[in-house]
Amino acid sequence: MRKSVLLTAPTGRASQRMGEVIRREAKTVHRLLEWKGGEFQINPESPLKTDFLIVDECSMLDISLTVFLLKAVPSYCQVLFIGDPDQLRQSVQAMYLKILFLPLLFLVFD
Repeated sequence: MRKSVLLTAPTGRASQRMGEVIRREAKTVHRLLEWKGGEFQINPESPLKTDFLIVDECSMLDISLTVFLLKAVPSYCQVLFIGDPDQLRQSVQAMYLKILFLPLLFLVFD
């Protein structure tokens, strides 16, 4: 059984680079969630259709965009957040990432 995989990143440059490296289409979070008419078309009522979601550059996500993204993830979907904890902005909005992810095991590649 093949699993469907979606790739996303917060910015156009990050998603473009992700796609180049992985050799699969990657979209910005706004494109993935289909921002139209002032709202996301992909949402809890119309969730993503994927088994696995990879989110790169997660340190660049803010709280509200992360909430919209996670609400659009179906319950059966696995999510992988990729980012550098040393690149987290020193802001209140970035604190949630530190709280959520720093207690977890990080794989570090030099």
